[in-house]
Amino acid sequence: MSDMPKAAASVVRVRVGKRFGSGLQLAPGYVLTADHVIGAEPQGESAYVESSAWSMPQRVHTVHRYPAGARDIAVIEIPKDIIAAPGAPIASSQGGLVSVGDEVVVTGFSTADRDMETDRAAVASFDKTADCYVLNKSLPEGFSGSPIFVDGIVVGVVFARNFSAGRAYFYRVDAWLDFVRACCGDALSIIEGKFPSLRRYPRGPMVPRHDVFGMCGELITYYKRAYRGYNAEALVAKANSARRNADPEVRLNGLLDLDDLPDPNSPPTFWPSAFAYAGLKSPRLLAALIEASDEESLSTQERRARSEALRTLETWSGTP
Repeated sequence: MSDMPKAAASVVRVRVGKRFGSGLQLAPGYVLTADHVIGAEPQGESAYVESSAWSMPQRVHTVHRYPAGARDIAVIEIPKDIIAAPGAPIASSQGGLVSVGDEVVVTGFSTADRDMETDRAAVASFDKTADCYVLNKSLPEGFSGSPIFVDGIVVGVVFARNFSAGRAYFYRVDAWLDFVRACCGDALSIIEGKFPSLRRYPRGPMVPRHDVFGMCGELITYYKRAYRGYNAEALVAKANSARRNADPEVRLNGLLDLDDLPDPNSPPTFWPSAFAYAGLKSPRLLAALIEASDEESLSTQERRARSEALRTLETWSGTP
């Protein structure tokens, strides 16, 4: 997290009357926050933004709310010419996705008058009903609108908490990036491909054997036909390498070991076992095994099956 001091300069306090929350300076004049922090005022008439980057609170003059209120997200505008801090870099929706099991940093304001605070948390789960991700701890009330960082790059924004359950909730960058781009245009600083794409898949929980075969049956049939012997071993090595790249701390028991698998010269037994073992070790490893194949050689139906399997794994929480 070495880039946090620079990134933290873009975190601001949003004050509306006696209420307050946190926000992220996206670019000069634009701030991302939770919609409920602004409240019901059409253009945030009594809202101000405070930052260590300037001496006086800056009045909000425009509020962009997420279409149809589908997400608790808003972009607010303040004068552009007085902003001193640079906008925080935002991960691209293609290369900057975090998922279940990843560690993150959250920065915001828990009080109306004290300095901002930084906390660490882990992504605990994905809530399919609310279409958001869940942190493994609650956060202070004023952290609504706080950015979620990995290595100083924004990967999400907090919008709710459940103190009694010890949980906080955030929208991942891919849930709001298009909306923010529409509000800010070319002023955004987007980081392309900062993180391994495999990190969009969770580390756990494991994928049971019957679920693996249910979502990957057609792919397993293709692997039996396309990869055997040395080619099968090379594909497993490619999957393991991708897992190590996404999780440098992963141990050998989190990878596929050829010694635990049948003879790769016998694809009908090798590939069902390889897929089953990958699922039991981690949905992220199973995704790595699926992504290791040559997509160009797949039929249209097999590509569709591949996409559906990866889409299922991306939000895997124990049920398909």
